[in-house]
Amino acid sequence: MSLFSSDHLPVERISVAIPSLPSAFDGYRVVLLTDLHFDAPGHRRLVAHAVALTLDLSPDLIVLTGDYVSHWSAVPGLAGHLRPLDSPDGVWATLGNHDHWSGAARIRRALSEAGITELQNANVPIRRAGQSIWLAGVDDVWMERHDLKQALEGIPDGAVTILLAHEPDYADEAALTGRVALQLSGHSHGGQIQLPGLTPHSLPHLGQKYPAGLYRIQDMWLYTSRGVGCGLLPRIRSRPEITEITLRQSGDAG
Repeated sequence: MSLFSSDHLPVERISVAIPSLPSAFDGYRVVLLTDLHFDAPGHRRLVAHAVALTLDLSPDLIVLTGDYVSHWSAVPGLAGHLRPLDSPDGVWATLGNHDHWSGAARIRRALSEAGITELQNANVPIRRAGQSIWLAGVDDVWMERHDLKQALEGIPDGAVTILLAHEPDYADEAALTGRVALQLSGHSHGGQIQLPGLTPHSLPHLGQKYPAGLYRIQDMWLYTSRGVGCGLLPRIRSRPEITEITLRQSGDAG
């Protein structure tokens, strides 16, 4: 049995080709952090390492997609660990199911204290050299707090939009809109427990269809991160990760 430590946190690097991407964003780099589960044994050190690795990558944008803690008792230490995060285009977040179970108001205060802005069924333009892409976020889908229509409201037709959604299986609904170029998610922990010759053992609700990696769903990309933390159970043969996503106008993704 293997519980990954701060010495086992790989950076997964992928490129996503979006033909309609404005030229100013060709090569634009986004770092995704998700499922920190800050209160699991040994995870404060792991989260600190994830933050340091993220800063070393010097991304254009940092996004977080939920499950910061597994229990409300860990919330008081969260803001201090996340406060160093910074990028030219900000640090943006959505909530996950564990955040609601632990008290969404507490998590929102901690994110605000850390200088992180939540996209709660909302969006924001990211501008470079007179061109724009859009970043949108939905509140947690499992808890039925999401509102995709509101999250996309006001985004111009044809604009390139990146959607933050904790649960990856929501991609089927997001893709139907034809308005999202890329969805970024976590939640599944990549299965967390993977035994030889068997499918991932511990896949949660809304994290079963797209458990890890890059997927193409109609005209939309989805990337599901394995996440940093592991909640109450250890990881077995399922590595944690932080993810660097590079946007490209053309070429192969992967």
